[in-house]
Amino acid sequence: MKTLIQILTALAIAITITLGGSLLLAPKPTPQTETTEKQIQVFPVAARAPQPKPRPRAQPPIENPMDNEFYRIIVDNNLFRPLGWKPPAKNKTTYRLLGTLTNSERPALAILQNKTSQRTYTVSIGETLGDFQVTEIQPRRVTLKKGNQHVSLPLDNTLLINPRSR
Repeated sequence: MKTLIQILTALAIAITITLGGSLLLAPKPTPQTETTEKQIQVFPVAARAPQPKPRPRAQPPIENPMDNEFYRIIVDNNLFRPLGWKPPAKNKTTYRLLGTLTNSERPALAILQNKTSQRTYTVSIGETLGDFQVTEIQPRRVTLKKGNQHVSLPLDNTLLINPRSR
C-alpha cells in the first residue's frame, strides 16, 4: 500500500513538471487590449415625454383580524392552554355587591352598584333590579335571578375610591 502511494505521488510530480505546473497553478491571464476612442461609440438618448403619475389605489379598510371567523377558532382553542381549561364563567350582570346588612330584627338588605352608570341601589329579597329579581341575601353574597338563570354576586373587596372626588 505504501509503495502504491509513493508511485502515485512520483507520477503526479512528473506530470506537473512536464506540463509546466499548469495543473496546480491558475492559468496565466492574457494581456487585455486597450480601448481607444475609436472603439467607443456614443448614441444620443431620445427625449422622453414625462409619464403621468399613477393614481393611488383606494385602500380597503383595515379590519381587526380577531373579528374574522377564520381566526376565531385559533383564539378560542389556544394550543398553549392547559388540558381541560374552560373559560371563566362570565358574570352576566352589570351590578356589583358593595355590602349586605343581615340582621335578625330587620329584613336583609343588599347594596348594589351598577357598573356602567355608577348608581347605587338598596334592595331586599323579592325586589327587582332591572331584569333581575333578588332571591337571596347572605352575608357577603347576593343571588339574583333572571328567568331560569341564577347569578351569585360575591362582595366586591376592592377599595371604593372615587378618583373624581380629589
